[in-house]
Amino acid sequence: MHSSVVAHQCFALKALHWLGHVIGYSDALRRILCQVGLERGPEGENSSLVDTLMLCDSKMWKGARNVYHQLFMSSLLMDLKYKKLFAIQFAKNYRRLQTDFMEDDHERVVSVTSLSVQLFTVPTMVSNPKLHA
Repeated sequence: MHSSVVAHQCFALKALHWLGHVIGYSDALRRILCQVGLERGPEGENSSLVDTLMLCDSKMWKGARNVYHQLFMSSLLMDLKYKKLFAIQFAKNYRRLQTDFMEDDHERVVSVTSLSVQLFTVPTMVSNPKLHA
């Protein structure tokens, strides 16, 4: 792999880690991050940044998975409104996520599918009719 690709990957991990740290101090920035992450793409795109990250989970290396899972937990899962929206997107992608999980040949321990426990075992989430559709 070219050194510039590795450098960009390292920078991206540090930036995501820093962002996760900063949103711990700023509730407004956390909400903005949630809004942007769940926002649909430009014309014609039917998926959000969160959808893309979830669906590319099995293609990422362990370090990247850990960082963005922590970012999900410290942002989307900290606010009931965004947790519900994230759970709906997670449920829509659930079949593909499980297929990718089963076909993943590395680091099954670090998988976005592990967030299902955070989403589907909480009474406020289980009673959400949109998740059962």
